[in-house]
Amino acid sequence: MSDDRYNSEDCDTALVMSKGKVTSDITYLYDSGAMRHMMPYKHLLKEYCSIFPKPINATNQYKFQAIGKGNMLVLIQNGSEFTPVMLMDVLHTPDITMTLVSVS
Repeated sequence: MSDDRYNSEDCDTALVMSKGKVTSDITYLYDSGAMRHMMPYKHLLKEYCSIFPKPINATNQYKFQAIGKGNMLVLIQNGSEFTPVMLMDVLHTPDITMTLVSVS
């Protein structure tokens, strides 16, 4: 999902946990206008379940669909340490390019 409103300063990197191990760095975007967490990576969602396709419209009129949901454990840097945070009911939206974290 490309939007000229965002630049690299709006993004951050989180360490994603899978089976108790750090598996990858992903880019995520904090968005106070987003109603739900969304991510393109199904394999990083725990307790995944498919859902009836849910259409989503972005602010730039880009249209895409959520096709599943699950939970995702991320490690957020807190000084020199990392704090585990479980994001619940994250929508699986394979057509977006980064993970969107709702902070509304």
